[in-house]
Amino acid sequence: MRIAALAASLAVALSATGLAALTSGRGGGVDHYPAVPTRAHIAVGPIQTLVETRDDAEPNISLAAAARARYDRIDALAQVRTEPLPWGDGALLTGIAIRWN
Repeated sequence: MRIAALAASLAVALSATGLAALTSGRGGGVDHYPAVPTRAHIAVGPIQTLVETRDDAEPNISLAAAARARYDRIDALAQVRTEPLPWGDGALLTGIAIRWN
């Protein structure tokens, strides 16, 4: 009885993991890592962009677009942080652009 329950639990876990791997394919966007990823990489350099929330402000540029404009080819962003601006409605987005080895 105990072996059957363990086998059933293992089958459910493997099925859920397999289904998640098949359905959550990469959407073509830039990966985001709150800290440094464990995969072998090269830190291309720091990146930052200003995000404004006013109605009359120019459209905001995403951090990934700013990184691609500056470093040409990037694979992911790491250590992304948002810092509110003390003088108005907006924030400064900062991060590090990385490229896989």
